[in-house]
Amino acid sequence: MNVIDFFKKIYRAVYYRSIQYQWEKGPEKEMINFLTEFYNLKHEWKITPKEIKTMCKLGKRLVAEIWNLMEPRTEEEIRKYYQKDPFSIFELAYFHAHPLQKKFRQKVVNLVNYGKVMDYGGGIGDLSLKLAQKGLDVTYVDVAGINMEFAKFLFKKKNINVEVLDAEKDKEKIWSKKYDFIYMY
Repeated sequence: MNVIDFFKKIYRAVYYRSIQYQWEKGPEKEMINFLTEFYNLKHEWKITPKEIKTMCKLGKRLVAEIWNLMEPRTEEEIRKYYQKDPFSIFELAYFHAHPLQKKFRQKVVNLVNYGKVMDYGGGIGDLSLKLAQKGLDVTYVDVAGINMEFAKFLFKKKNINVEVLDAEKDKEKIWSKKYDFIYMY
């Protein structure tokens, strides 16, 4: 089986199984604690880990509601949506905690053993973090917004060096580098 067929097979399994049911466990305690700390530093209110876990479970529905309210159609409107959306961070944390998604992401980490890696559309940065912890030279790329802010927070908190680039503002820098592995999801 070649690499492309491998990813197609894993992606289909993760996607179709993840939409068939919800799971109760949700993000691991460490991720919940990071999200709690991040939100309490960013905002004046104090939010508890239990409230963060609830937000993670509701994230998908909240993201859909905001998307439908904003109705982004153009590239500019979509960019603004991702800059303003406060809930995708919770949706991604919950989705990445799904057992099949965790298995898929671990296979990606195991697949890459050397070189420069770009995590394009890096979301909350958890995959970039795992790749960097493996000793790889990682570049995280996403649009500016809460997910990128959290990824930077996560890298700093874990004392991991990951280059963070804005997909809109840093296009030249992104594509002028050579990468051994590019992950886009």
